[in-house]
Amino acid sequence: MAGPGYEDGYWYSADGLRLHFRDYPGDPNRAPVLCVPGLTRNARDFEGVAHRLAGKRRVIAVDLRGRGESDYALDPLTYVPPVYLQDLGALIAEHCVRPVVLFGTSLGGLLAMLLGLTMRQTLAGVLLNDVGPLLGAIPAVLVASTVSPQLALIVAGVYIVIQLIEGSVLVPLVMRNTIGISPLLVMLSLLVGAAAGGLLGALLAVPIVASAEIILSQLQAREEPVAQDPAAIETPDDDVRDDYGQSLPDSAESVGVVPG
Repeated sequence: MAGPGYEDGYWYSADGLRLHFRDYPGDPNRAPVLCVPGLTRNARDFEGVAHRLAGKRRVIAVDLRGRGESDYALDPLTYVPPVYLQDLGALIAEHCVRPVVLFGTSLGGLLAMLLGLTMRQTLAGVLLNDVGPLLGAIPAVLVASTVSPQLALIVAGVYIVIQLIEGSVLVPLVMRNTIGISPLLVMLSLLVGAAAGGLLGALLAVPIVASAEIILSQLQAREEPVAQDPAAIETPDDDVRDDYGQSLPDSAESVGVVPG
């Protein structure tokens, strides 16, 4: 299937998912533009970019796993940056004969930076769109400053508050509920893993750290024998004992003793 100005392309992930991309044709002698969308977005976001570059550069707009026309992964732990990087690496190796200009929006921008850290040879350049609080706030503050300096300060303050809430409360909660470890630990493990073992190290870093934290938590939560306090054992009161005694047969009859 194809749309106006593009062909549908597919590649397969290491865990067998069929992933989708839109392939807009362009000059084969120039570096293609690989467009990676944000967390909840898909390849359609880059239609305007593709039309503007039509015929000048090849544009590849991807649907990350679980988005658009790409397959959904059953394991929620595969929706993490190291796995996205592995997927993009497979796409570049299979469908790109030369280094690409990676155009990343939000999550796509973060993946662009991680790809530059782990697979720098695959990149001819990087374009970052709406990545981080500073880059996201600059356009809004500039527009507000055309109205009044006071409005620009208010907009900047709102962005700071939002980012503090997101970074200090929401993101840690989401990351901990998803994979059980804090986002700071995720980033540190990615950086250490990439520095120690390149792409493979980055891919293995988060699962290793998550497994280690689970093991440590299990060891700490291991139950120890607890001595039972005899005083805490409940004994039946007199009324209960009397009722129980009345319910029993007469002791003499129960053993078959006949009175003489």
